[in-house]
Amino acid sequence: MNRNTLKLVEYLFDRAAERYAVDIEPVLGPLIRDFVAYAAPRRSDRVLDIGSGIGILARAVAPYVRQVVGLDISHGSLRVGRKTPSPLNVQYVQADIHHLPVPRGGISLVLAHFGLNATFPNDSMRA
Repeated sequence: MNRNTLKLVEYLFDRAAERYAVDIEPVLGPLIRDFVAYAAPRRSDRVLDIGSGIGILARAVAPYVRQVVGLDISHGSLRVGRKTPSPLNVQYVQADIHHLPVPRGGISLVLAHFGLNATFPNDSMRA
């Protein structure tokens, strides 16, 4: 993804961040619970939540795992996520999915609940 496209994606999600909890979270809430159950997280898991946004999925999976890293390109979304009370095992990191700032082998479960819709999946899904 070129730099201009990344900046546009970041800008759009920054602008929508404050409304996300009001407009989107009520709709996604029930789906997120089912998604976490389907993912079958284990207590020992270190989770990477790709496209974490305001942290809906990160907060939902946190009680079941050792650690969650909510990763998003949008500073605005992460700012809202950090303002929302989260379990102590959740941290938020601003980064581009195409250049992950996590060590190889440091993550045991990767989740994305719409986090790939603004990426090039062939690039973002490479090991």
